[in-house]
Parts: sequence; C-alpha cells; structure tokens
Amino acid sequence: MSYGALNVGGKYESLSETREVILPADFENAQYITDAKLMADEFGVPESSMPELNAIIGRFLAAIQEVSFVDRDLLEIVPHARRTWETEAYSYDPLSRASTLSANTLIITIRQEIEGVIQDILALRPGLVTEISRGSAEKKELLRSETLSFSKTRNHEGELEYVDLLTDEARDLIGRFGPDCAATLKNMLKNFAVNILYRADLSFVSLRRDVTALARALGREKRVATYSTLNPVDLIKMAKKNLECVPSGIHNGYSEAQWGRLFADLRDPAMRAANQI
Repeated sequence: MSYGALNVGGKYESLSETREVILPADFENAQYITDAKLMADEFGVPESSMPELNAIIGRFLAAIQEVSFVDRDLLEIVPHARRTWETEAYSYDPLSRASTLSANTLIITIRQEIEGVIQDILALRPGLVTEISRGSAEKKELLRSETLSFSKTRNHEGELEYVDLLTDEARDLIGRFGPDCAATLKNMLKNFAVNILYRADLSFVSLRRDVTALARALGREKRVATYSTLNPVDLIKMAKKNLECVPSGIHNGYSEAQWGRLFADLRDPAMRAANQI
C-alpha cells in the first residue's frame, strides 16, 4: 500500500509507518547515475563532477515533488477512514484513484526546468565552461497543483501521447551531445513523466488512510502544511531505478518502444493493484 506525504516548513514527511523525513538536499545527495566512465568517455563529464551531476538531477526531481503538494484544506472533502470502511453508508468504489499531481502541472514543470538541467550538465564539461554559464536558464515560478483529482481509470500514456516535453531551447542544447540526442531524450522524458504520474496515484483507500493520519497528527493545529499523494521516498527510489539507464540510452539512441519497456514497471495493472499505488 502506498502513502502520501506532508510538507511542513520545507521538510517532506512520509505518511508511511516509518514517517521518514526527506529534505530537498536528500534529493541532491542521491545517486541516480553511477556510470562515471560512460559519462566521461561519451559525454565529457569528468568523474569528479559526478556528485554535481546527480545534484542537478536531484534539484529537478525536488521541483517536481514541490509542485505536487496541495493545500491540506482540499482534503476536507475526503471522509476519514474507520476500522471497517466497507460497512459505512458513505462509501466509494475501492478502485477509485486520487492524485494531487495533474498531467498538466507536471508537463509545465518539466518544460520550465529541463533547459536549466541541460545547461547545468553541459557546464560540467570543462571545454564548455566559458561558453555556458551554469544555471543561466531563466527560472520561472513553479506552478503548484491546486486540485485533488479522482478517477476510476487513468491513461497517463494517453495524456502525454502528443506532448513534447522539450522546449526549442532545450532541444538545441541537448543537440551538443549528438544529432539524435533530442529525439531519444524526448522519449525518455515522456516515459519518465508517465511513471511519475502513476507513482502519484493513490487508491481511494490509501487516501482516506492518509487523511485520517493527518487529522490525528495535526488536529486543529494551524501549522502551514501541504499534502501530496506523491511520496518523496518513492520518487527517489523510482528515479534511481529509471534514470540509471539514461546515459546508455541517449548514447545508443534507444527507440520510444525501448524506453517504454525500461520504464514499464508502474504501468502493469496487476502490479499497481497489488501495491495499491
């Protein structure tokens, strides 16, 4: 069973039994890409820059995590769970799903952030330091989610089928790594975004459990707190698994179908049902 998370003062607290706390710095300190030799030989990123490479990816993920939070007052429409929720007069189909991260919010966030990510990675290449200043991409205010959405069925592949997550500027920048890099990065980003949307889905049962836990933990306290169905612990774990293959995928020019197979773990209905994600 999956769990959401609470954001209190910039600290993300998982609502799982462990109540693990994740800081934005934890995103930057995780190791998403470890093949230092490939990065050095094929992309010109020296081994000494691998920690910063992963920090760049971590900041990108932290931005996605941040926009997934909604005002906790929105949760007032969700009834608290009881010991035997199936017997309540107020019931929902247990297959219903809920999410605080819409496809539109995720698309806007990725398109806003990806140019800066590519610039920062290019700046790690010694020969381009004077040509590209790290972090020079214009930073725009992140568009935080404002809705809690419900659905019995979701087709996140369909939501992103015709979406290009690369801006023209990002496409020009990634072209410095090779002529086919833009196409393969576009496919990779789409598949990764689809997985994030599936990861942000909670079953209605899980959402009710989160709402009940929040009510008990916060009571009537007026602490500034926001809620997300996207658990940061899960996001980091998923990113480590998905992004490890990115350098070799870009280098070898993986097709859209190959990216789809690599990122297909959350799309299997049986697996989603078993984990109630």
